[in-house]
Amino acid sequence: MTARRTARDFAECMRDLVDTHYPNARRIRVVLDNLSTHTPAALYETFPPAEAQRLLRVLEFHYTPSTRAGSTWWRLRSASSCGSASPIGSAT
Repeated sequence: MTARRTARDFAECMRDLVDTHYPNARRIRVVLDNLSTHTPAALYETFPPAEAQRLLRVLEFHYTPSTRAGSTWWRLRSASSCGSASPIGSAT
């Protein structure tokens, strides 16, 4: 996480993930929100094409739901994990 949240910050973080934290991984699954900078294009904007391709061969991006149904699920999940709501289907 960075204060600016730029495409360059994201790309450098992804390179650090691949090269420093998991250098021997064949696949790294990254769960992301839908921030506009969280895209493969950010790697191409920051690095030469060969470097971006190298990183993207290892990275696999998964995005959190941005639909109304997804946001409803998230609100219910957050509320139940904080103890401020009853679990779904329980008697109150």
